[in-house]
Amino acid sequence: MAGRVLNEVELLHRPTRTLITGYLCFNIGPGWPLRIRLLAWGSRMRPRLGPTVAFRLGIRDREAARRSVERIILEWDFDRILPGHGEIVETAAGTSSRGFRLAPSMMDEIVVIREGEGPEVLLVHGGASPARTWSGLAPLKGRWTLATVHRRGFPPSPPAPDGRQDFDIDATDLAPLLDRRPHVVAHSYGALGALIAAAREPARVRSLTLIEPPLFYLVPGDPELARFQRMGDESLANGLDTNPATLREFLRVAGSPVPDTGPLPENVVQAVRRAHGSRSPSDARPRLDVLRDADIPVLVASGGHASFLERAADALAAELHAQRLVVPGAGHFVAAAPGFCERLGRFLFSVN
Repeated sequence: MAGRVLNEVELLHRPTRTLITGYLCFNIGPGWPLRIRLLAWGSRMRPRLGPTVAFRLGIRDREAARRSVERIILEWDFDRILPGHGEIVETAAGTSSRGFRLAPSMMDEIVVIREGEGPEVLLVHGGASPARTWSGLAPLKGRWTLATVHRRGFPPSPPAPDGRQDFDIDATDLAPLLDRRPHVVAHSYGALGALIAAAREPARVRSLTLIEPPLFYLVPGDPELARFQRMGDESLANGLDTNPATLREFLRVAGSPVPDTGPLPENVVQAVRRAHGSRSPSDARPRLDVLRDADIPVLVASGGHASFLERAADALAAELHAQRLVVPGAGHFVAAAPGFCERLGRFLFSVN
């Protein structure tokens, strides 16, 4: 880690998606002995996950240290944190990284990491991590500022209330991020909160790109969409206790690499646990009429991997008078498909 008087090394254990830290952060919880908790309090590292005073005093180049932390957050795809001292932080159990004071926007607010130069593009991921969702958009940083949102429950942002993902809470978190009038690019579940936030303040949104949002009510009477929605709701309600065949089928359409037999990969298990108990997308009714009447330029994108999702995307595009884009090659993770980055760049440039 740069910018420190003494060497500091952080590690990423890729098989378990675990960030292993040294003195970057401790996590002393309420179950520790009183004397340890008092010491943690005096060192300003409690009741939050964060660095000690000694760590902060050992920084000789604050900007270099900040860049190192931002690189870890932006480029390392992790679901849990093993701190130098204290309790392991599991995303599903509620992750709190509010003490990462070296990086921006890390108090009770969600974390947003900005890279690049030019007009801002706000990236709102869904049920997968930002790194997994937006890895294909790196070339845009030469022309745009990519503002990567970490939704609640995704390190290093604070946890979702009661560990439950909720698109209305997402919308509240996103509202202040519209002050710069960004282009908004949102994926899957994250598009629900983005739509709600945009409809509340449409003048603060330069454009909307919506990638396979689960707004299936727009195609009433479609048996395939209704079945997929039931599978999704069951998976959210029951988590890993969902019927195995149902869960695997849903996960495949949602972009998770799952085998036909045998245990689920650990990263998929963590994703299912994180989503368990989340509010159903079927509850969402964003004010699409407000967005349409505001004449916000909209691009609706899909991956051509499931015909029923294409029908839902077609219906949304018609509702918003939007441009339509189908880019196969990466399943549900359309932003990683060959050619998507270039097509998105052209759309943004035409609006800007």
